[in-house]
Amino acid sequence: MSKPWTFEEHSPKAMNRNPIEAEFFTGEEDSEEVYGRTDALVRETIQNSLDARDDTHDGPVRVTFAISKNEEIVPSGDAEPYLRGLIEHLDSLGNTLVNKNAGVPNMPFLTIEDFGTRGLCGDYSFNGIDAPDDGEHHDFYWFWRNVGRSGKGGTDRGRWGLGKTVFPSTSRINTLFGLTQRSSDGKHALMGQAITRMHAIDGKTFVPEGFYCDPHRSDELQMPIEDTDIIASFSKVFRLDRGDESGLSIVVPYPFERIRSLEILRTVIVHFFYPIQRGDLVVAVSGPDIDSTEVTAETIRDVANKLEWSGSPKDKKHAPPPFSLADWAIERQSTNTMFRLNEPSGDKVPTWGEHQFDPSVLSDLQRIFDNGERIALRVPMTVLKKGKVVEETYFDVFIERDSDLTRSDDHFVREGMTISKISTLAGIRGIRGLLVVEDKTLSALLGDAEGPAHTEWGTGEARPDETYDKWKRRVTFVRNSIAKLLTILAPPPEGLDEDWLQDIFSIEDPKSKGAKKRKKKRRSVDPPPPPEPDPEPSPPMFTMPDCRDGFRIAGTGSDGRTPSRIVVRVAYDIPDGNPFGLWSPFDFKFDEGKTDPLKFSHRGLSFEKRSGNRLVILPQAPDFDLQVTGFDTNRDVIVKAVAEEASE
Repeated sequence: MSKPWTFEEHSPKAMNRNPIEAEFFTGEEDSEEVYGRTDALVRETIQNSLDARDDTHDGPVRVTFAISKNEEIVPSGDAEPYLRGLIEHLDSLGNTLVNKNAGVPNMPFLTIEDFGTRGLCGDYSFNGIDAPDDGEHHDFYWFWRNVGRSGKGGTDRGRWGLGKTVFPSTSRINTLFGLTQRSSDGKHALMGQAITRMHAIDGKTFVPEGFYCDPHRSDELQMPIEDTDIIASFSKVFRLDRGDESGLSIVVPYPFERIRSLEILRTVIVHFFYPIQRGDLVVAVSGPDIDSTEVTAETIRDVANKLEWSGSPKDKKHAPPPFSLADWAIERQSTNTMFRLNEPSGDKVPTWGEHQFDPSVLSDLQRIFDNGERIALRVPMTVLKKGKVVEETYFDVFIERDSDLTRSDDHFVREGMTISKISTLAGIRGIRGLLVVEDKTLSALLGDAEGPAHTEWGTGEARPDETYDKWKRRVTFVRNSIAKLLTILAPPPEGLDEDWLQDIFSIEDPKSKGAKKRKKKRRSVDPPPPPEPDPEPSPPMFTMPDCRDGFRIAGTGSDGRTPSRIVVRVAYDIPDGNPFGLWSPFDFKFDEGKTDPLKFSHRGLSFEKRSGNRLVILPQAPDFDLQVTGFDTNRDVIVKAVAEEASE
């Protein structure tokens, strides 16, 4: 085959642009064994596969992740044809793995395949502003020809158009290949994409995106390879199981070594335990560090028991998911045996309180919960769309007590996918909660509020403003449901409980029967001396003057005193909940190099730390000054600044 890779020259009239989409999916790394992008890779892959389910298919959607073992690595000579035309571009970009001097080394690879899905349907040659509104799926167009734009809507788990960027960002050469068989016409099509940076070769400047495509098509648009011999060879080299089943097969060449099969397996269980237990999804994982392992409704507990669960609680990797509660919730949903709260009132924003319950229902629930039994609730609510359109919706909440829990555990699932960064039961012990959203109307709102990474239900996104009115308090209402319900199901006792500590502190009551009474001796008592006057408060070492689109912290220079260290936390105010705890990196970031559109202006100080929504400043002069501007003027900024250790 001649060179199948092609890059378009950059027009001098166009903007100079380097892709940054992968930054939305960087994730966090707890140890050398955990690669931060594994969560994003698994989550984006499986949610796309579930969204692409073939309606004519019976049975669960199947997804496989396979990292090549040593004996499966593609030899250099067999790998080279798939990089022809790409090598010189990687060389100009300074890639240390594949370049003109090094050539093409032996190629390890990651394959991801789904089955029971429809594949990338639609017209290969279409590349207009938007796909036709003809009721057909145009997955090929949306997958290969768009970034940051999506054809997905409220019925889909992910619809930001950025998720597919996790594939090339997992590759050491920023490349993916995709082979699809379509359910619509049975056709096979092979294509590839490299997402790099702007670069120049021999005085010519090229755009960041390159395509692996049919070099013999004269069309101006890059077209997929449909040659059956090339596709058969590709499938054999990369050990694909596609066969004649519709779906999509992804090949990631030279994956980063820190992509590990065991971590993929753990992530699958954390993020998709609910559809697996319900029988809607089966996932198989294999690689150098694990035998081929299939996760089904029948095997998920055994597989989880063989894994280590020592990760971060904020990522839900400190313990296996609540399998028993999930099975019970699935049974309750299927039989529709749940307590139902009162219907909402029109377009009013819902609020938590006893008004949502019939008195007899509330007393029954409190008694059941007090007896240690599980609670299943369906919570009706409304969503208000633009134009005063009110749509009814609901979500389900399941709660249980567990005295073995050293901390409480809450899980939030939207259409089968765990929204992993939400945790609302801090400081509460012995409670396990599961909130499930399956109604399409509410799922659409929450999906827009999640941001591209789909890990949090926040109020900092602008996207819902396009469709909804009064949506922020509705999102907060859903997010805080488990915690709010606990205060209703198990309210604190009224008044002072005088017997609460009687088993810990016990002294004899002289008024009680049998107590030995002592005759009191009268004596004169001098009146107490008047209290010393309070000392004059020290003048503050800094103030926080008004600042129109941000905040300012200024030293007063009082008495020559200077705080040695000031810890500053910043967040956008919200109608309910802790603003600092609900801060999202999509609101703003203080990290070096990632502060746009924020602007820093300062003198007489240095920074010990700039991370997330937290600053630690080290004043170096009594009249130090810090000003940070560029915040959203439509939202209220709240600032908490605490001085530590004043120095003279």
